[in-house]
Amino acid sequence: MLASLLGSRFWLTCYAAILAGFFTPLPEWLASGAVGPSLGGILFFTTLGVGTDAFLLALSGPARTRLLPLTFWKLLGIPIIIGAITALVAPAWTLGMTLMAAMPAGLSSPTLSALHRPSAVPAGLALVAVTSLLCPVTVPLLMAAVRALPLDLPPGTGLSPLRMAMGQGAYIAFMLAVPWLSTRLVRRSFPAWVERNRLRFRPFALLSLVILVFTAAAACRPVLVTVGASLGFTGLALATGATLVMGVVSLAIAERLPGDEAVSFPCGVVFMNNGLAVTIAAKSYPDDVPALLAAVLVEVPILVGVSWVGSVAARRALRRVK
Repeated sequence: MLASLLGSRFWLTCYAAILAGFFTPLPEWLASGAVGPSLGGILFFTTLGVGTDAFLLALSGPARTRLLPLTFWKLLGIPIIIGAITALVAPAWTLGMTLMAAMPAGLSSPTLSALHRPSAVPAGLALVAVTSLLCPVTVPLLMAAVRALPLDLPPGTGLSPLRMAMGQGAYIAFMLAVPWLSTRLVRRSFPAWVERNRLRFRPFALLSLVILVFTAAAACRPVLVTVGASLGFTGLALATGATLVMGVVSLAIAERLPGDEAVSFPCGVVFMNNGLAVTIAAKSYPDDVPALLAAVLVEVPILVGVSWVGSVAARRALRRVK
């Protein structure tokens, strides 16, 4: 039972960590400073067990011709839809919800896809690889576009839109590249050890995720104490609505895809790399509380949402075969 809390029941641990973070007073420097290293731990231990050949295989074959339009929907089309809806119903949350939706596919999404369709892992890896490579360009552009809208948003870091976009792009590339390059070095230096312990890396990745959501929630605590829990309930409602929209749109797109991609795409859309959104919000928009809250609170609905879209997509794919 205890082992499953960093395994099949990891979502229970994440929910407990989020709740604990909101009620645990931590020094601001510790709560904010732990976010980046925690994300690095997630990426490091997740990619350590994945060989370079697996990524190259995922990027080859006939599916690669569909990657570009799917990447457009994941990084631009769906975030624009989320941002437009949020701007109408809750303008102050527009930047945070757009940022959250604009994240690349989560590194765990191929594994979650495999729970519903084991053969969907290569397609999921391809989506993770391409969206991760392109998001340092698309995310800053989207953020600059949102901040250009006539919305009453906090001033951010005070940098010009161009300098902020360049800084965000470099930071995202750094946060994604360092863990990947580090794991390539470890795999090359100790291949037998990596292969022998490959199944042990996932609990460490999930532990890093737990630490991330705990510290991110703790970073939001002072504001929630000041303004009241209503802000948190608003963010949770919006994050849940955004997850529902992302699920519905991605499932509609998946109707036209072959079986493996029909499962991996909606799972990658719903289970985005929200840890990266937390780090960007904390670094680039320290005064925009809704931006950080959106990145943290979406962890609650996406854990349920990825199971929903995966099961629906798998049933549809199986029905089309029959």
